[in-house]
Amino acid sequence: MTSVGSNAARLFHWLRSRLGETPPAATTNAADDARFSIEATHVQAAALPWRKTKAGIEIMLITSLDTGRWILPKGWVEKGETPRDAAIREAREEAGLKGKAASAALGSYFYEKASKNGEIRHCAVDVFPLQVESQAKKWPEMTKREYAWMSLQQASAKVDEPDLSELILGFDASRIKKSA
Repeated sequence: MTSVGSNAARLFHWLRSRLGETPPAATTNAADDARFSIEATHVQAAALPWRKTKAGIEIMLITSLDTGRWILPKGWVEKGETPRDAAIREAREEAGLKGKAASAALGSYFYEKASKNGEIRHCAVDVFPLQVESQAKKWPEMTKREYAWMSLQQASAKVDEPDLSELILGFDASRIKKSA
Protein backbone atom coordinates (compact mmCIF):
# COMPACT_ATOMS: atom_id res chain seq x y z
CA MET A 1 0.00 0.00 0.00
CA THR A 2 1.16 3.53 -0.49
CA SER A 3 0.76 7.09 0.61
CA VAL A 4 -0.59 9.88 -1.55
CA GLY A 5 2.94 11.23 -1.94
CA SER A 6 4.30 8.17 -3.72
CA ASN A 7 5.63 8.72 -7.24
CA ALA A 8 4.24 5.33 -8.20
CA ALA A 9 0.71 6.09 -6.99
CA ARG A 10 0.59 9.46 -8.77
CA LEU A 11 1.85 7.90 -11.97
CA PHE A 12 -0.58 4.98 -11.64
CA HIS A 13 -3.57 7.34 -11.51
CA TRP A 14 -2.20 9.51 -14.34
CA LEU A 15 -1.70 6.41 -16.51
CA ARG A 16 -5.22 5.15 -15.82
CA SER A 17 -6.65 8.54 -16.79
CA ARG A 18 -4.60 8.52 -20.03
CA LEU A 19 -6.11 5.13 -20.86
CA GLY A 20 -9.55 6.71 -20.70
CA GLU A 21 -10.52 5.31 -17.34
CA THR A 22 -12.51 7.48 -14.97
CA PRO A 23 -10.30 9.25 -12.41
CA PRO A 24 -11.06 8.69 -8.70
CA ALA A 25 -12.88 12.01 -8.15
CA ALA A 26 -15.46 11.17 -10.81
CA THR A 27 -16.27 7.58 -9.87
CA THR A 28 -19.90 6.76 -9.27
CA ASN A 29 -19.89 3.54 -7.27
CA ALA A 30 -18.00 1.76 -4.50
CA ALA A 31 -16.44 -0.78 -6.88
CA ASP A 32 -14.89 1.99 -8.98
CA ASP A 33 -13.76 3.84 -5.86
CA ALA A 34 -11.97 0.70 -4.61
CA ARG A 35 -10.42 0.09 -8.03
CA PHE A 36 -8.93 3.56 -8.20
CA SER A 37 -8.12 4.04 -4.52
CA ILE A 38 -4.53 4.60 -3.49
CA GLU A 39 -4.88 1.55 -1.23
CA ALA A 40 -5.71 -0.65 -4.24
CA THR A 41 -2.34 0.13 -5.81
CA HIS A 42 0.37 -2.29 -4.70
CA VAL A 43 3.69 -0.49 -4.48
CA GLN A 44 7.04 -2.20 -4.84
CA ALA A 45 10.58 -0.88 -4.99
CA ALA A 46 13.34 -1.84 -7.42
CA ALA A 47 17.04 -1.24 -7.74
CA LEU A 48 18.49 -0.25 -11.10
CA PRO A 49 21.99 -1.70 -10.64
CA TRP A 50 24.56 0.09 -12.80
CA ARG A 51 28.30 0.40 -13.32
CA LYS A 52 30.68 2.30 -15.57
CA THR A 53 32.90 0.33 -17.96
CA LYS A 54 35.19 1.30 -20.82
CA ALA A 55 32.26 0.60 -23.15
CA GLY A 56 29.90 2.85 -21.16
CA ILE A 57 27.15 2.33 -18.59
CA GLU A 58 25.99 -1.23 -17.96
CA ILE A 59 22.82 -2.35 -16.18
CA MET A 60 22.38 -5.63 -14.35
CA LEU A 61 19.18 -7.56 -14.92
CA ILE A 62 18.14 -10.75 -13.14
CA THR A 63 15.61 -13.43 -14.03
CA SER A 64 12.25 -13.67 -12.29
CA LEU A 65 11.55 -16.72 -10.16
CA ASP A 66 8.32 -17.71 -11.90
CA THR A 67 8.73 -17.06 -15.64
CA GLY A 68 12.47 -16.51 -16.07
CA ARG A 69 11.91 -13.13 -17.78
CA TRP A 70 14.51 -10.38 -17.32
CA ILE A 71 13.69 -7.92 -14.52
CA LEU A 72 15.28 -5.55 -12.01
CA PRO A 73 15.81 -6.72 -8.42
CA LYS A 74 12.50 -5.67 -6.82
CA GLY A 75 10.03 -6.50 -4.13
CA TRP A 76 7.54 -5.37 -1.52
CA VAL A 77 8.29 -2.51 0.84
CA GLU A 78 8.28 -4.02 4.32
CA LYS A 79 6.85 -2.37 7.43
CA GLY A 80 9.16 0.35 8.71
CA GLU A 81 11.13 0.47 5.44
CA THR A 82 11.33 3.28 2.91
CA PRO A 83 11.05 2.34 -0.77
CA ARG A 84 14.75 3.23 -1.17
CA ASP A 85 15.69 0.88 1.69
CA ALA A 86 13.57 -1.89 0.13
CA ALA A 87 15.34 -1.44 -3.22
CA ILE A 88 18.75 -1.75 -1.53
CA ARG A 89 17.60 -4.87 0.36
CA GLU A 90 16.19 -6.49 -2.78
CA ALA A 91 19.44 -5.89 -4.70
CA ARG A 92 21.36 -7.60 -1.89
CA GLU A 93 18.94 -10.55 -1.53
CA GLU A 94 18.27 -11.20 -5.22
CA ALA A 95 21.65 -10.37 -6.77
CA GLY A 96 24.18 -10.08 -3.92
CA LEU A 97 24.84 -6.42 -4.70
CA LYS A 98 26.22 -3.66 -2.50
CA GLY A 99 26.48 -0.07 -3.61
CA LYS A 100 25.29 3.50 -3.35
CA ALA A 101 21.62 4.11 -4.01
CA ALA A 102 20.20 7.35 -5.34
CA SER A 103 18.43 9.47 -2.76
CA ALA A 104 15.30 9.70 -4.93
CA ALA A 105 13.52 7.39 -7.34
CA LEU A 106 14.43 7.71 -11.00
CA GLY A 107 10.79 7.05 -11.87
CA SER A 108 8.18 4.32 -11.74
CA TYR A 109 6.83 1.56 -13.93
CA PHE A 110 3.75 -0.63 -13.81
CA TYR A 111 2.96 -4.28 -14.26
CA GLU A 112 0.31 -6.81 -13.33
CA LYS A 113 1.29 -9.58 -10.93
CA ALA A 114 -0.77 -12.75 -10.75
CA SER A 115 -0.98 -14.27 -7.28
CA LYS A 116 -1.05 -18.02 -6.66
CA ASN A 117 -4.86 -17.89 -6.31
CA GLY A 118 -5.18 -16.17 -9.70
CA GLU A 119 -5.86 -12.67 -8.36
CA ILE A 120 -4.30 -9.92 -10.50
CA ARG A 121 -2.51 -7.18 -8.58
CA HIS A 122 -1.79 -3.86 -10.27
CA CYS A 123 1.72 -3.00 -9.11
CA ALA A 124 3.54 0.30 -9.32
CA VAL A 125 7.31 0.05 -8.86
CA ASP A 126 9.52 2.95 -7.73
CA VAL A 127 13.01 2.53 -9.29
CA PHE A 128 16.16 3.62 -7.43
CA PRO A 129 19.48 3.67 -9.30
CA LEU A 130 22.16 1.73 -7.40
CA GLN A 131 25.80 2.27 -8.35
CA VAL A 132 27.24 -1.17 -7.73
CA GLU A 133 30.45 -1.37 -5.71
CA SER A 134 30.63 -5.13 -5.19
CA GLN A 135 28.82 -8.44 -5.53
CA ALA A 136 28.91 -11.02 -2.74
CA LYS A 137 30.27 -14.48 -3.44
CA LYS A 138 27.04 -15.92 -1.98
CA TRP A 139 23.57 -14.42 -1.46
CA PRO A 140 20.09 -15.72 -0.54
CA GLU A 141 18.70 -16.22 -4.07
CA MET A 142 21.94 -17.05 -5.84
CA THR A 143 20.87 -20.49 -7.05
CA LYS A 144 17.36 -19.38 -8.02
CA ARG A 145 18.16 -16.65 -10.56
CA GLU A 146 20.48 -15.80 -13.41
CA TYR A 147 22.02 -12.36 -13.77
CA ALA A 148 23.71 -10.48 -16.58
CA TRP A 149 25.37 -7.12 -17.15
CA MET A 150 24.37 -5.43 -20.39
CA SER A 151 24.28 -2.08 -22.15
CA LEU A 152 21.37 0.32 -21.66
CA GLN A 153 20.08 -0.60 -25.12
CA GLN A 154 20.31 -4.36 -24.46
CA ALA A 155 18.65 -4.09 -21.04
CA SER A 156 15.90 -1.89 -22.44
CA ALA A 157 15.16 -4.51 -25.11
CA LYS A 158 15.18 -7.44 -22.65
CA VAL A 159 12.50 -6.19 -20.20
CA ASP A 160 8.80 -6.74 -20.96
CA GLU A 161 7.38 -3.54 -19.44
CA PRO A 162 7.43 -0.61 -21.92
CA ASP A 163 7.70 2.08 -19.25
CA LEU A 164 10.61 0.26 -17.57
CA SER A 165 12.26 -0.04 -20.97
CA GLU A 166 11.99 3.75 -21.37
CA LEU A 167 13.39 4.38 -17.87
CA ILE A 168 16.40 2.20 -18.62
CA LEU A 169 17.03 3.72 -22.04
CA GLY A 170 16.83 7.25 -20.63
CA PHE A 171 19.10 6.54 -17.64
CA ASP A 172 21.84 9.15 -17.23
CA ALA A 173 24.27 8.31 -14.43
CA SER A 174 25.68 11.84 -14.38
CA ARG A 175 22.33 13.21 -13.13
CA ILE A 176 22.01 10.86 -10.14
CA LYS A 177 22.38 12.11 -6.57
CA LYS A 178 23.76 9.24 -4.50
CA SER A 179 23.45 8.50 -0.80
CA ALA A 180 25.27 5.87 1.24
